[in-house]
Amino acid sequence: MGRMLAGRYRLSERIGSGGMGVVWRAEDLVLHRPVAVKTIAAGPGVSPESAARLQREARAAAGLSDSPHVVTVHDFGQDGDTLFIVMELVQGRPLDQVLAGDGVPSPARAVHWARQVCAALAFAHERGIVHRDIKPANAILTPDGTVKVLDFGIAWFHPALGLEQLSRTDNVMGSAPWMSPEQARGRDIGPKSDLYSLGCLLHQLLTGNPPFGQRDRISQLVAHASEIPEPPSRTRPGLPPELDTLVSDLLAKLPGQRPASAAEVAARLGAVGELLGSQATAGAPPRPALPPAPQSVPGDASTGGSRKVSRRTVLIGVGVVVTGGATAVVVPKVMDDGGRGKGSGASSGESTGAAVQQAQPRWSSPERYVLGQVGSVLMSGTAEGAVLRDAQSGAMLWQFPDRTKLIRGDALALSTDSVLTVVESKEVRCLDIRTGQIRWSHSLHVGGGEVSDGTHIAAAGTALYVAFARHLWRLDPSNGKVVWTYQLPGDLDILTGLKPATGLLLARNSERAWFAIAPDTGTELWTYPTSSSSEDQTIAGSADGRIYFNGQDEIHVVTAADGKVLAPLKANGQIVPEHGLVVGKSSDATEVAAWSLANGRRLWTAANARVVRMTGTALQLRMIPQGVGNRAIDIRTGSPLWEAEDLRDVMPETWAAVPVAGPWCFAPRNANSDLVLIDPATGRRSRPVRFPQRTLQVAEVIGGTAYATCDDSATVDGYLHNPTLYAVDRPDKL
Repeated sequence: MGRMLAGRYRLSERIGSGGMGVVWRAEDLVLHRPVAVKTIAAGPGVSPESAARLQREARAAAGLSDSPHVVTVHDFGQDGDTLFIVMELVQGRPLDQVLAGDGVPSPARAVHWARQVCAALAFAHERGIVHRDIKPANAILTPDGTVKVLDFGIAWFHPALGLEQLSRTDNVMGSAPWMSPEQARGRDIGPKSDLYSLGCLLHQLLTGNPPFGQRDRISQLVAHASEIPEPPSRTRPGLPPELDTLVSDLLAKLPGQRPASAAEVAARLGAVGELLGSQATAGAPPRPALPPAPQSVPGDASTGGSRKVSRRTVLIGVGVVVTGGATAVVVPKVMDDGGRGKGSGASSGESTGAAVQQAQPRWSSPERYVLGQVGSVLMSGTAEGAVLRDAQSGAMLWQFPDRTKLIRGDALALSTDSVLTVVESKEVRCLDIRTGQIRWSHSLHVGGGEVSDGTHIAAAGTALYVAFARHLWRLDPSNGKVVWTYQLPGDLDILTGLKPATGLLLARNSERAWFAIAPDTGTELWTYPTSSSSEDQTIAGSADGRIYFNGQDEIHVVTAADGKVLAPLKANGQIVPEHGLVVGKSSDATEVAAWSLANGRRLWTAANARVVRMTGTALQLRMIPQGVGNRAIDIRTGSPLWEAEDLRDVMPETWAAVPVAGPWCFAPRNANSDLVLIDPATGRRSRPVRFPQRTLQVAEVIGGTAYATCDDSATVDGYLHNPTLYAVDRPDKL
């Protein structure tokens, strides 16, 4: 028997999650019909804003139920601490799953689907409602070919409607790959923001990818504000020029340059549909399958929420520097069907089964590893320091002078146009990312005799925090001016770490205590633990207005608003907020397990494994002992997705409950100089690419480029004898 809500709705099966809710298949015991129920997880930590947002979603969608292209809302209610809305149970698949399973549709079908989304938007816009999160995952294709738009959970309401407006000016709500420039900047938006998102969706239906591909969240936001995407016909030759023109008009940077209304777009799509003929609802078989396009959520493991982002001031962390914006979960497009992992039709231990192609590097250089990329600038590491290059051509822009601070990682950050670093623990410098020229500097001068644990930098949205000795500054990253200062009370106190989380800045001292500081004012809000503790409690993450600290045998839970200590969870690991999980080691150090954040119940266990990384719902495990192979499981259920015993992982290890963008990189065990990319969701493999040196040591994909460090050594020992960094087009695009 499933859980009962309001004595009427019996929950039977979890069928999805996203934003701040979980969706269940349920039965309406009064009207005897199947329904879908969206809930906020029960518990005293449910915030008034979350409750109001859920009620707003119900009221908005209920007012749109007369449209055949909007999912009908039946009811809204509260059962104890659980808030819920009841919707029609739609038989069908979201368009992201359609793309993943069936491939890119014919142009006529893409136009037909997009036109139905237009109909839903036109209906909503006429009633003063902006959807604000149009993307493939929020449009369901039913078996009869109807497209229905769902999830008005972050819709903005016209003031004339008299409904509460919860869109806060310090938040960016939405999904980065489909977000309008004005929304990315945190500005007020209107119906034309939805038209921009519709343009992104149409681009994806025509090409398999949103306009700016599979970049990380911050790069997506910057691109929406500053880059002109390629027309769909560049990826898919033969498309009518009218489609290129329409997509270009929808993706105009300024709202006033976009089409006047969704109705106008629908009319233009109708005209294109007539040009394409009668294939709108039937036609040629689908193209080879593509996996889900980039997904994103309102918050990430470090902050639990999104923040307003501007192009010049958003900061991207390198090393332990933390970003404050939400992290997009990216699942790459499926590569050439040269080979498949176990679980996709191939046995464990097989070769890739495709002809090896020789690498054709765009450029190469004698460097050891990639440190980060922002826009068109790549930072890579050498034995002497770091080099900044043009990512496309490889041309060196300038060389970073301070190797010590670079290797430490906690005193270095990249922005869209700047590099931040600390020079000899005396000052913070902001350098132009393309020239190395100093833009501003901030002195770290403090009183004599103070000791320090080094300099710590953290970036969160448009804020830059710097800690040294017992002093903490918030700086304006555009000019280096001090916004506020804070210092620990004790003369011998030392700041040993910074962590932005859930609208707070958490600063740690040498006595293992965490201080919660208001980001806007620098005011101390609460301290945890409130008394001295022998436990070294690290931050496991944040979700739903709570901060989670890893203890020795359990996770301690504290409310973000006031530091109230709640009942601990019998778990240990990292918080994965988008899936409502804790993932980490069980009491047996050789086991990986997942626990529910809602009730602490263990959900699954994987023996003889350790966590490597996560992309979407795919969690990579490395089997123990080394050499047994790699495995991917569904992070929500523990169900196996695929195995790759014949491959060794060559990606940098970055597991910290932070989603990793792009495909996973491997090398065949019997061909050390080959690079193979694997789609995390399906296990499908790219064709192998062979490099001229003997061993591929490390590789990763950023956007459309694979960066591979190779060496003349015949062994994979981690020691680089004669390293070369190669930049090649992604193997699935060769």
